[in-house]
This record gives sequence, structure tokens and C-alpha cells, in this order.
Amino acid sequence: MRSKVLTVSTLILLFFAALLGIYSTCIEPFRLNVKEWIVLTPKWSGKPNLKIALIADPHAIYPSMTSAHIERIVEKTNSLNPDVVLLL
Repeated sequence: MRSKVLTVSTLILLFFAALLGIYSTCIEPFRLNVKEWIVLTPKWSGKPNLKIALIADPHAIYPSMTSAHIERIVEKTNSLNPDVVLLL
């Protein structure tokens, strides 16, 4: 009985590890999230307001990141009409 529980537990753990691996290599790298924030601070009184685009952690390494996906990121960023683009 104990070995059956251990076997089932191991299979469940392997299943979820496989799902995580598939997500982290096939889905998540190709998601493109755009979030907008309005930051109000007395430290910036410049006019007009400054629009900043931040591209974070692109992992631009072949084969996981193709040039087509990088172009998609660039096109999306440019469509936002930022004043400054930061790359982290």
C-alpha cells in the first residue's frame, strides 16, 4: 500500500513538473504583456509628460527566442510611441 502511494505521488509530481517545463519553454517566453502605469511625482515637473517603454528580460537567445518574436516586441513597443525605451 505504501509503495503504491509513493508511486502515485511520484507520477503526479512528474506530471506537474512536465507541465511546468512545457509552460516555461513553449508558452511563457512568447507571451507579450503590456502594462501601463501613471506615476505622479513632484520630482518630475517636465512638460509634456514623459512616456517610457521598458522591455524586461527578453532572453533573446536562439532557438527559444526567434527573430520574428523580437520583431513583434519591437513593433508593439513602437506602436506605444514612447519617448524613451529602456532594456533590462
